[in-house]
Amino acid sequence: MVNVSWTRMKRRLILQVRLEEEVVEVRAESPLLARSPKVDLRRTTQVIRRAALDRRVGGLILRLAHPEVGWAKAASLARAIRVFRSAGKPVVGFLEGAGNLDYALACACQILIMHPGATLDLVGLQAEAFFFKDLLDRIGIEAELDAIGEYKTAGEPFVRREMSAEHREALRGVLSDLSDQLESAIAEGRALSTERVREIFEGGPYLAEEARELGLVDHVDHEDACESWFREKLGIDVIVQPHTRYPAGEGWLRRVLSFRRPQVAVVYAVGVIGSADHRPSRPSPRVVSSANLREVLKRVRESRRVKAVVLRVESPGGAAVASDLIWREMALTRREKPVVVSMGDVAASGGYYIATAADAILAEPSTLTGSIGILGGKVVVRRLLDMLGVHRETISLSDRAGFRSPTRPFSPAERERLRDHLRFFYEKLFVPRVAEGRRLTREQVEEVGRGRIWTGRQAKERGLVDELGDLEAAVQVARSKANIPPQQKVRVVSYVKRPRLRELLTWGLPWPSSSDSLAGNPLSALIELLTPLLSEEALFLMPWILRIK
Repeated sequence: MVNVSWTRMKRRLILQVRLEEEVVEVRAESPLLARSPKVDLRRTTQVIRRAALDRRVGGLILRLAHPEVGWAKAASLARAIRVFRSAGKPVVGFLEGAGNLDYALACACQILIMHPGATLDLVGLQAEAFFFKDLLDRIGIEAELDAIGEYKTAGEPFVRREMSAEHREALRGVLSDLSDQLESAIAEGRALSTERVREIFEGGPYLAEEARELGLVDHVDHEDACESWFREKLGIDVIVQPHTRYPAGEGWLRRVLSFRRPQVAVVYAVGVIGSADHRPSRPSPRVVSSANLREVLKRVRESRRVKAVVLRVESPGGAAVASDLIWREMALTRREKPVVVSMGDVAASGGYYIATAADAILAEPSTLTGSIGILGGKVVVRRLLDMLGVHRETISLSDRAGFRSPTRPFSPAERERLRDHLRFFYEKLFVPRVAEGRRLTREQVEEVGRGRIWTGRQAKERGLVDELGDLEAAVQVARSKANIPPQQKVRVVSYVKRPRLRELLTWGLPWPSSSDSLAGNPLSALIELLTPLLSEEALFLMPWILRIK
């Protein structure tokens, strides 16, 4: 607890964190060229934790205007806010309206103020899964897919009109655990019982005054009331400063002077995992190039100053071969220095596969992980070509020459051959990697595998994750495994590949944010998922045309 005597000070800084756009893991693009004011998760949490120890900062305003924030990111932000409050500094949240998740984040604040015209959509959780079989039939496209693991339902959106029993069971299990976490966060933040929170879910959504009467917010007023509250609370004048103008770390001069300190490297794997041979035609913040990531891992492995590595994984998986290439680079790095994985909102299938090479895995309770299974096949466009009047002729020198051809379906023998390949990836690669990395038997892996998705909390109970915590906790674990004394200062260095100017000029701008597809437009997500099926034989991919809100 930091004891601060406000009466000796004429005025104090009030830090303001505005969340109204997408919250991303790390900013890979230039802020000058970015299309929207995205919020960098790591920088934001660093700013909040740093300001907690700054005597010039007297409090924090968290402004929420329906931001696009994932479950794990919200938990990390809430944890940083609680650290700020533990320093004896008040936090005021201002709501322009909120849903389930952003309200749970707001409950980390000491005081909540809600705009008079805002609505609190506190109604409990719902999961939406999208299915495109009828659409594909209508446009003449057929998905020829197979999977190993009855819970490996990534192909269901293309071949079914509704969930399978296994899909429904796994999704209900995840939804139930997330709902428990949501209820606990609200109950703890607003001093309510979980039973009362469930009752409140049944009566929503709520107008601002209704929310105040129920004790869900403290005041109904406009945004300037936040500043007035601090003036009255502290008894001195205040200056509100955006968190983007507050230093997140040491200045460049101190970084130069501390260059010789031991380093912990933070490497990011954010997006769908793809091979080097199938890079996008323009840079995407949602694609993990195996070539790029392996290059970074090799660089930090060979650096004498880097004493430990933290891989931040935010990925639903992707190409099986590319995932194994990254796993190998992780394993080589682990031989030289400690490697710790920190999981974000999702680290499943191929995202979990690459994590198994680490010394330790940390996840947030709400992280979606697991999905130990494999999917493969191809997309057949024969009827589409017929509908478009496109005629084709084929000359083949063997019966199997058209195995990967999108113009014809698999023969029974080819489908069995595909299944042999998928079975090899699952039984000879995925299951042994998990068993070795997690010190489990094959039988234990099979029990939690078969494509099933788990929350981070469920995964820890089943031995798939070591600890629950955020990126900062993973850095501390990496320090410990590198035998760096607690009192010794280190440099935490982020390794983020940023597109060169010539690449931006060649590929063009802007690149759409994830809100343009996965969260907001299922049809764009459909295209993104069909694309790898055109080029990859086997996919470690979770069912991610999914929204939980």
